[in-house]
Amino acid sequence: MNQEKPDNCRRGPAGFGQTICSISRTDHLYRAAIEARSATLGITRLQLFILVALERQLLSHSGEPLSQKDFVNLYRVSAASVTDAVRKLESAGFLTRTVSKTDNRLNEVRITEEGLRLLGKTRAQFKEVERVVADGITEEELQIFRSVLNKMETNLCKLPEVEGAAHYPLLGFRGKEVGSPYVPDGTELDTEEREER
Repeated sequence: MNQEKPDNCRRGPAGFGQTICSISRTDHLYRAAIEARSATLGITRLQLFILVALERQLLSHSGEPLSQKDFVNLYRVSAASVTDAVRKLESAGFLTRTVSKTDNRLNEVRITEEGLRLLGKTRAQFKEVERVVADGITEEELQIFRSVLNKMETNLCKLPEVEGAAHYPLLGFRGKEVGSPYVPDGTELDTEEREER
């Protein structure tokens, strides 16, 4: 017996607007799943994103540490939100924080072995989310979908209204890729999350 979908999963208006609404709704549901899975491990999504970025920086072997200011710029959240998230992660032993030797106004942040172990635990959880999301979708369909999204993004970047907001999600810290299999690069936290933090 087919169950009726909840209101937030019903189809929106027909046409191009429906496509945009579907993308937005899918993103919202994905974020909700990530947030719920993060909560089972005792961390927030912002804390998870910070740890993933730190791991990526460690694996890049660049030798250039990240600062709290980097997270403010990348995720477009307040300095207070980042400070709170970093402080809690530091208290739990998932990262360390030291004053920069070159600029005493900056705190350099590095992931610990405990932090890396925590990320290992998250991977199994988030791969399960990915498996559910991709169920019944072929690799060819995913490639077509990504291609269409890239074209839409390119077209939107032509609008003067989005200048300045057009590039920050595509790059990681200092122009380097810091993506992960389960956390989008440069994800801006929504207004509701900012108010909660």
